[in-house]
Parts: sequence; C-alpha cells; structure tokens
Amino acid sequence: MSPAPAQPFADDAAHLRAALEWLDTLLRARVARVRAALGGDPWLRGLHLDDDTIDATLGHPPLAPIWSTGPVDVAAEQHVERDRGLLAARVTATEARGRPLRLATLARRFDLDVFDQAVVLLAIAAELDPRYRRLCGWLHDDVGRARPSVGLALDLFAGPLAARLAHRARFGPRG
Repeated sequence: MSPAPAQPFADDAAHLRAALEWLDTLLRARVARVRAALGGDPWLRGLHLDDDTIDATLGHPPLAPIWSTGPVDVAAEQHVERDRGLLAARVTATEARGRPLRLATLARRFDLDVFDQAVVLLAIAAELDPRYRRLCGWLHDDVGRARPSVGLALDLFAGPLAARLAHRARFGPRG
C-alpha cells in the first residue's frame, strides 16, 4: 500500500505551524542529547556549573556541538528527517494547486538551500514565540543569550565540523 498523498497547506499560517512543529522535533532530539551529554541539574543550566557539568564540559571535544557526546536516538533523528520530508511534500502539494507560500517564495527568490531555510525558520521562531528564546538560552548554556546565534544555527543545522565551517561562509559578506 502506498502512502497517502501529501495534504496541501490551507494557508501560510498552517505552513508556519507545521514548520515550527518540525523545528520542535529537532530541538527535542538535541535537548535530549545535551541532557545526556552534560548531566547536572537541568534547572540550573546556564546559571550554575556544578562539578559534574564542569567535568563533562572539559571531556567534550573542541569545536563540536554540545550534544555531540550524547547518545544518538536513531528513532528521534529519523523522525526529524521524516517530518522534514513530509513538510517539503506538503509545500509541493500546496504550490501544485497554485497557492504560493511565503516561506517557500522567500526560499526561491533568495536561492535558499535547506540549511538557509532552517536558519530563517529559527530566527522567525525566536521572534514570534518566546519558547524558542528560552530554548536558545538553554542551548547556549547562557540564559542571557535568548536569541539564536550563528554558532547555534550551525550546530543545529549544519552537521559535522567540515560542514559547519563551509556553511559559516553563508553568514559572511559574500554568503
């Protein structure tokens, strides 16, 4: 039995909600890995470093995302990729019906790849919903850094070090 065809989005708001749901899925997977990698009291993350957290931090490889030493939940990572594919299929289905979507139009006009689109989504999310600002502060390990940074975007969306370094150029004057 073949999967059901992707349902088009009713409007831009439905598309944005679905894109933010994908971002939530990705963030849940990363938060779980940070918790496993660093330990310590999650309530004090960004405010206090206990001895266990300091030891975990020093045992962390340089230039790697903070969650890189946490165990990979294969099912969670597959869920992230599956949801990304479903989102793309729904965008295609919507536009096939002659309904352009603002985020998709932006991506085409500025030749944004999947990485660029994820960065734009993270920036929009932090502006529209305070949950994302709190999560950015937590992932930065600094509650005062409540906006996404270039480093956080690279860690979340770019993959291994070589890819992060290559994608960093996207933030430069010729990016």
